[in-house]
Amino acid sequence: MSDGTRITGIIDGNCLYGDSLVDLVILDRHMPSNGVIQTYLDYQAESSITIPNFKERLIGAYYFKGLDGLRFYAKMGWEDAYQVTRQFLLNLES
Repeated sequence: MSDGTRITGIIDGNCLYGDSLVDLVILDRHMPSNGVIQTYLDYQAESSITIPNFKERLIGAYYFKGLDGLRFYAKMGWEDAYQVTRQFLLNLES
């Protein structure tokens, strides 16, 4: 959800699988120009919220959803989407 200038809320489309950061990763990969991760980090800082191991959990969530995406793209024969996602995963910092 947005007020036209920034994200004001997130509707959870029942995509949560264990770690809530999976939802952030889904939004980030589908709307990369919106800066979802940075907006979330800014909100954390403003609210004095600390999420332990944020970077490591975020990377794990990218791998979790990315590997699922690779499986789907391979099954569908979507070579371009497969290669873009593969390259994204290979470039993640650990």
